[in-house]
Amino acid sequence: MKHKSDFDVDLKAGEIAEAKIKDILCNVTIEVKRDSKAYKTGNVAVEYECSDKPSGIAVTKATWWCFFLSGGSKDEIAILVKTSKLKQLARKYYLLGHTTMGGDNNLAKIILIKKEDLVEWGKHEVQN
Repeated sequence: MKHKSDFDVDLKAGEIAEAKIKDILCNVTIEVKRDSKAYKTGNVAVEYECSDKPSGIAVTKATWWCFFLSGGSKDEIAILVKTSKLKQLARKYYLLGHTTMGGDNNLAKIILIKKEDLVEWGKHEVQN
């Protein structure tokens, strides 16, 4: 029986991940948001209503959301989240009262989600 090295295992896992990101980028819809305040506040903003009408996460048809966390004019980090998972997390934060007004003329209702929880949420989902 041939022993597989760690490299062989890592290579196969890397190839699977590459195929998945290619599929996401080429075959599904992605809603892209830039959050220039996330570094300062520690939160990402997820809009759900504007001018008393559902908007953002409440009406999106995108399969994935991508948050660019920008410092100044640089997009240094992108976080890609499946929309169904983001909705679950947003609902949790909404029920905890983590909401505010924002956007142009403060017309948007926004859920504030700790940026670390976008990653931690996925970690807990994998373990369950």
